[in-house]
Amino acid sequence: MLSFLALKNDIEKHLKQRLDTYLTLFVDYYGIEKDWPGISLDEQERSTFSVAQKAKRVNEATFKEVCELFGDYNPDKRFISFIAMYEFEALLFSDSKYLRHA
Repeated sequence: MLSFLALKNDIEKHLKQRLDTYLTLFVDYYGIEKDWPGISLDEQERSTFSVAQKAKRVNEATFKEVCELFGDYNPDKRFISFIAMYEFEALLFSDSKYLRHA
């Protein structure tokens, strides 16, 4: 399991290193702790939100949190949040001709 508290230190270090680089995440949704921005859903949201809605909520909340925490390093232009809704292994065993149209 990965907590946002633990990862935010790494995010800060990478954003501070060079101001001409980009930073992204590749984090598994089901591997993140409950402290992650946007992860908390009430029972109704959990049962009615689609996978796409959950991904959008968590990615937008993560982006917003990083921008608030590290605004001095231009994360709004340099940070790309990517929380994968399925395990990385699912991409390895996917058919590329179908992924191309997603």
